[in-house]
Amino acid sequence: MLKRVDWWEKLLEYLEYCKGKQLNWGTFDCCTFICGAITSMTDIDPYKEFRLPYSTQEEAMAAIKKYTGIGGYNKGLTAVVRTIGTDTGATVIEGVPGRGDVCVIKVDDEYVCSICVGDKLALIHKNDGLILSPVNKYNITLVLRYI
Repeated sequence: MLKRVDWWEKLLEYLEYCKGKQLNWGTFDCCTFICGAITSMTDIDPYKEFRLPYSTQEEAMAAIKKYTGIGGYNKGLTAVVRTIGTDTGATVIEGVPGRGDVCVIKVDDEYVCSICVGDKLALIHKNDGLILSPVNKYNITLVLRYI
């Protein structure tokens, strides 16, 4: 899937919109966050296929398993992101992410979806909402790139 010509500006607008929001399972969590970012960059809504009702982490894990057939939060989350990427024409890349890349990272013992914004990752922190954190702080397990 090709990015919009003005994808960077649209991504920044989306990040500005997300400032101040707190984690809310099913409406503002790492999956809904990256889907919003992908939509802002491509005009494609990848979340439409995954939009299952959930309002807790446990319900999110059940939705992930229903969507991917894979149980367990970390493996299931990675499978969701990979499937979203496949469904929307992203390429899985190896190495360091670039601006606009969708990443799955390891934070403590849990995987989290994030968006690369240069030398930082934008991600939803369970206590602080949207944060920017250095790319090199995390173990990156998956990177999707839209051309």
